Amino acid sequence: MTYTVKLTNGNDLSLESAKEMFTTFFEGAASEVEMASILTALKIKGESASEIAGAALAMIEKTSQSDLSYPVFDTCGTGGDGSGSFNISTAAAFVVAGAGGKVAKHGNRSVTSRSGSADVLEALEVNIELDEQQSIRALEETGIGFFYAPKIHKSMGAVMPVRRSLGFRTIFNLIGPLCNPVKLQGQIIGVGDPSKLETMADAGVLMGMESTLFVCSQNGMDELTLEGKNKGILVQNGTKTTYEISAGQLGLMEVADKALKGGTAEENAKIMEGVLSGSPSAYRDAVILNAAAVLFVGGIAKSFEEGVEIAAQTIDSGAAKDKLEALKQKTNEMAGM
Repeated sequence: MTYTVKLTNGNDLSLESAKEMFTTFFEGAASEVEMASILTALKIKGESASEIAGAALAMIEKTSQSDLSYPVFDTCGTGGDGSGSFNISTAAAFVVAGAGGKVAKHGNRSVTSRSGSADVLEALEVNIELDEQQSIRALEETGIGFFYAPKIHKSMGAVMPVRRSLGFRTIFNLIGPLCNPVKLQGQIIGVGDPSKLETMADAGVLMGMESTLFVCSQNGMDELTLEGKNKGILVQNGTKTTYEISAGQLGLMEVADKALKGGTAEENAKIMEGVLSGSPSAYRDAVILNAAAVLFVGGIAKSFEEGVEIAAQTIDSGAAKDKLEALKQKTNEMAGM
């Protein structure tokens, strides 16, 4: 029975079968018609944990994943929540780096919003067009590196025309945050579809993730927000722990998600500069909340509460802003070499 027939019959693929199937995608061994039919069938059926994990592992095998000699962290989301929010996880990455964590920020340009992580960093004058080894060098020398997905995942070249032609979100939107080119010891992954939160966490278990917190806001944003109770599922070496995370209970302001609205890349860059300069705002508190989660799951903080304290101190001391300036300087210096 072919993969397409299995999927259209409503059957999930095993991790091994999914990995094998997506390997043919990345090697250019599947036709565009085959890829389109399979991606459409997966979307209609609903992607399972084994399919997400298999697809992610196939992509990772086509990427020279680096295992560095020190703990590395990331803040990333699946996107597509339709909220139009400011680039919270990107700002949080600078806070984590300022607090002493090494951050391999993995990201791309926006697909569904006005400003993805690559867009806002470019507006902040960071050179995003570095290859993997240059990004690792920036990480080692400044404490943070940006790993631009199109530069890293060259195997996606065979798939991109099909993704564009389909015009809807596919499994590739889910696996992006699972495919950091650096082996991570602490990560927060925002899931924009609440119905996929548990599935994504199960995929993380199948992939053997070391310490990853999958989160979704009360209203379905792929961030921890300041409104109501956020849900988090922490995956640590095969086990899952569920959390309810409330900004108010952690001493942060409680406001509606609309207070976190962003705009263009240039507008979001100005917001981020304000946050990292210490200006009080809902944006600042949302960044602190998300950075605190990474500090906790990465072992830098013993609790969410301590994570909030460290994140706030890191912004107020100027250490987070210093990391942005260091990344800007280093990436542009390397571009001129």
